Amino acid sequence: MRPTPTRLRQLACVAACAALGAGPALAQPDARAALAEQAMHWQSLGRLELAEASWRKLLSADPQSADALYGMAQVELARGRPAQAQDWIARLRAAHPADARAARLEARLRQPGGPATDLQAARAAARAGRTEEALQAYRAIFGNRPPPEPIALEYYQLLAGTPQGWDESRRGLEQLARSRPDRQDVRLALAQLQTYRDATRREGIRSLAELARLPNGSAAREAWRQALLWLDARPADAALYRDYLSMQSDPAVAQRLDGLGTARAPQATEGPAAPDPLRLGFAAFERGDLGAAERHFRAALRQRPTHADALGGLGLVRLRQQQFAQAEDLLTQASRSGNGRRWSAALRSATYWNLVGQASAARERGDLASARQLLERAIQLDPAQPAARGALAGLADMRAAQARAQARREADAGDSAGARRTLEAALAEAPGNPWLRYDLALVYRRMDLPSEAHALMEAMPAAQRDTPDALHAQALLAADAGDPAAGMAYLDRIPDASRTADMNALRQKLQSTAEARRADLDRQQAELEARQATERRAEAERAPQLAAGTVYRHRSGEPGLGRLSDVQTPIEAHLPAGEGRIVLGVTPTELRAGTLGVDAGSASRFGGGMWAAQRQAAGLAPPPGEQRAQGVGLHVGYEDANFSASLGTTPQGFEHSNVVGHLAYSGRLGETVSFKAELSRRPVTDSLLSFAGTRDPRTGLRWGGVVATGGRLDLARDFGSWGVYGRGAVHSITGLHVEDNRRHALGGGVYLPLSRGPDGGLTVGLDVGLISYDKNLGGFTYGQGGYFSPQRHASLTLPIDWQGRDGRLSWRLNASIGMQSFREDPAPLSLLTGAAAFTAGTRHTGLAYNLAAVLEYRLAPQLYLGGALGFNNARDYRQFTGHAYLRYVFGAGAAQDMPSVPRLLNSPYTPLFP
Repeated sequence: MRPTPTRLRQLACVAACAALGAGPALAQPDARAALAEQAMHWQSLGRLELAEASWRKLLSADPQSADALYGMAQVELARGRPAQAQDWIARLRAAHPADARAARLEARLRQPGGPATDLQAARAAARAGRTEEALQAYRAIFGNRPPPEPIALEYYQLLAGTPQGWDESRRGLEQLARSRPDRQDVRLALAQLQTYRDATRREGIRSLAELARLPNGSAAREAWRQALLWLDARPADAALYRDYLSMQSDPAVAQRLDGLGTARAPQATEGPAAPDPLRLGFAAFERGDLGAAERHFRAALRQRPTHADALGGLGLVRLRQQQFAQAEDLLTQASRSGNGRRWSAALRSATYWNLVGQASAARERGDLASARQLLERAIQLDPAQPAARGALAGLADMRAAQARAQARREADAGDSAGARRTLEAALAEAPGNPWLRYDLALVYRRMDLPSEAHALMEAMPAAQRDTPDALHAQALLAADAGDPAAGMAYLDRIPDASRTADMNALRQKLQSTAEARRADLDRQQAELEARQATERRAEAERAPQLAAGTVYRHRSGEPGLGRLSDVQTPIEAHLPAGEGRIVLGVTPTELRAGTLGVDAGSASRFGGGMWAAQRQAAGLAPPPGEQRAQGVGLHVGYEDANFSASLGTTPQGFEHSNVVGHLAYSGRLGETVSFKAELSRRPVTDSLLSFAGTRDPRTGLRWGGVVATGGRLDLARDFGSWGVYGRGAVHSITGLHVEDNRRHALGGGVYLPLSRGPDGGLTVGLDVGLISYDKNLGGFTYGQGGYFSPQRHASLTLPIDWQGRDGRLSWRLNASIGMQSFREDPAPLSLLTGAAAFTAGTRHTGLAYNLAAVLEYRLAPQLYLGGALGFNNARDYRQFTGHAYLRYVFGAGAAQDMPSVPRLLNSPYTPLFP
């Protein structure tokens, strides 16, 4: 008996009501619980700024909230700020002495190098196989609530591996799959979990079969195959095996099917008429057996693919399963194929929750505009439902944070007008947000609109004016305006229980500013006099200059591999800019490494390795030939007395060109301590392979073009008659199709000035240097970098530096001599084939020397001629460098005041004096 239209409408309404009752709980009746869940969601995604905003809102409503205090401690730990985290832990312990989370976090702080947050601890324990410890750490994050979606999958997969955790894991994954039917990874995890037990293995196999037919279904196909091989199969399971074999052939699966004995397709027999699948489907649906209902509805659709009732029935199943997108599609088809009113309630419900789900996904990927449009459509479809309205309200904070970030980017780019428009539009949507007002007030001030900034803060809604965030924002504005007294007055209005570590730090800063202002005024006069004394010299340093020259460098080595000769023609212009100068440069460059030998030993140590050498020997590929490269490099930079920066490229025209540059700052800490900090990305120029990259014509492989990216810190202390210094650096070494490497360097020494004067001086010293690389990548096969990379390099040298000036001639000599020792580990002959052959490791101890000298002569008041020579074997090579250049200084007066030390025209890639 087929269900009547009236009965179908009743079922559709029942399904719609069930979906509404079980839909995503986007509108929480308890605002504090909603804020806590929102904060945990953002924290699990790593969006610390949004998590902090939610925790602070919860603290504004409940300053003693244990969850919020604990959450803020986790935020600061994730930022690597243990001192600030300790402040929040102390507040948590004071407000809730029995809360065990405070003790656990304090214990973790006392473990140097260990994971900081509970999420980091959970993942570390899971990786180490400590399952129970990992589960405890996960549960500490979300307490008695369900796990936040970003970490739910990893939690349930870990839980499933415990003896008592399978059922809970299955229920959790089923709920997650219902709420997020678009997540194929969740459905795959659930199906795999089902195949782990006999009772649910067939259900899991059917789910894997469905997933395997989707795009990117390779993982599901593999799990499907494995489950069929695990299955304790019966003759009735033959259809499961035939279903798999209909998609791909597989001898192992076919053998299992043959072994069932009844694998042949069933033959038609005479008998009574088959029952109506549509009636059976609705009967199963009414009793809640959704799996059986789906099978019966699909059977009806195989008989009539456009049957409206079968489509509608399957749509009701999907709606009950909260797979809203599929439900909407099926119910839409049913409405078009039959009586549309029959399915209207269910279709409206499916469409509503599908829009809400799409809005949630858009919000998570940061597309707030689309999320808002989707939620507005859902509200228009069903104004009585609160879920979309609650979600739309929750977008306000995210939109504010997004607007603030966009405005900061616009302001940093110099687009103050754009930042103003962005913040004004956001403030119109959220007039009670004090941080939007603060950012906009700062923009007004930067645009020289102080009255608008003042009026903006005065117009803050009365309900928000005395909140801790609003008072904090007012205090920051006062500090920005240079009014520490007003800033402290705002902060003093915040109750002690609501003050954060940042607020207390700001008040201390304002107090210090007020106390130090008088001393600052006294120092300003002395600084002004000092600046006037050096003004003429600074003006000379900033004078426009134009320089051009040639740099030749030759490095010994095997032809086609380590040997290198390069000719660079740097051309530089220096233009005054503020207190410093802008540097513009062009550097045509040509590299030659010679021709690789055709013998098997040489041919197998390049590019494709032994395989390529065999092809070459068989006449199937040409030899690599001469190794050469040429191109034109560009760079732009800025320099002043303390700061320098550059941005450029290795020569365009090389096989692989890189963006390079640096940021450096130097200064003093007191009267005797100086420092220099630098971040850089520079080419590794040990060989043509590392500098320019190359191509093996025998295989078509391209690799090389290596750069070192990292930082360096130099410190020195001068005691007058002698001094000490130290340095440390860490760099990541990367290149095109080259294995990643890491370099660590430490060094230091002592120096003794033998003479000092306005025109130069002589200094001697003792230097110790240590360098190590994680890997030996000095080879020239594919994946190697062609650069010297010992696992240990140590040197002890005696350096000397002499510089001076005599009339028109100025000079500088920097030399050192000593001992060096290095060790290189064995390296694979070829990283391409994975062969087990390795080069022999190397150990060497011997003489180390370095000489760099430059002379500069003033040919005319504004024209200088210079030259330089360099020799060294500081590592495993011998190298010669020669420079020649001309420099023209615009402005006769500036030229007369040039510094006594020669200004060598360096190559931007191979500087003689770094």
